Amino acid sequence: MDASQRERILTAARVLGPEGLNSLIKSVRQVRAHGRLRYWQEELIARLAGFNAPPVTNAEDFIAVFGEAEAMPEPPRVVTREEFFARPNYWYYLGGAPIPDEWIVAAWEQLPEFRDNVTYEFVREASKNGDLYCVQSSLEFLAGILPLTRMVEVYEQVRARSPHRESEFRPAFERVFGEKMETFPAPLPPQPFEEPQYPYGVPESDMADDIPY
Repeated sequence: MDASQRERILTAARVLGPEGLNSLIKSVRQVRAHGRLRYWQEELIARLAGFNAPPVTNAEDFIAVFGEAEAMPEPPRVVTREEFFARPNYWYYLGGAPIPDEWIVAAWEQLPEFRDNVTYEFVREASKNGDLYCVQSSLEFLAGILPLTRMVEVYEQVRARSPHRESEFRPAFERVFGEKMETFPAPLPPQPFEEPQYPYGVPESDMADDIPY
């Protein structure tokens, strides 16, 4: 297939719009792996014949046309309030659509599962790593839209799970809230270190007093 034929096919494929063309481009890896076209690809390509495009009949031609093709920019996704409230966790983390701050605030108040799921992001991070460096941007975002009392609740849940790591995660809250930290619980007192009763393991109860040689 020469360059002029390839360009005629791509010109026709752009008529399919971003969703159609980009789906073909994204599927090149699958075609390379399997060495053949799938049914949906054949159906989509067949529509190009109506735009005077040369035929693409095999995997080799498909890869030659779409392997290095440039994807079309996709318009931003739009979600309605009803859609967001039906799947708040998906749209908040993965949906790719801009969500109005007031929807997030309302969901936080009305949907406990959403509130608990987002809070767990901080609970898990503190439990696993101590500091909240990787999620500080999320903490800053929520601090900007939620009531301070709600952010205090987040802090309390993080501490309830990892009280021994408070000295590690508290600085992230201090950086975000500054003087408002006076509203948060005071740090827990340091826990005294207790030497384990058996630092080298629990001895077996039936161990003989004498060491046999």
